[in-house]
Amino acid sequence: MSVHLKKTILALSIVVMLILGVFLANTAYTAFNHKAVSGYALDGKHVQAKCNSCHVEGKDYKGAPKFFGLTKREQL
Repeated sequence: MSVHLKKTILALSIVVMLILGVFLANTAYTAFNHKAVSGYALDGKHVQAKCNSCHVEGKDYKGAPKFFGLTKREQL
């Protein structure tokens, strides 16, 4: 096997792993049904946002007001 072929196979393998990683990362966030659990549907850019970008860690949001996890600035 030539060096050129080995480098091509390595490059293609890296591209496949990166694409697979992006797909799996997006699947992890979209698998949670936010509306069914919280009553608040995520739309637009919120769908791709990480949970902790809006919610404070360690808080229980069950029964909380709609914008409980957001700061005052983010609620406006």
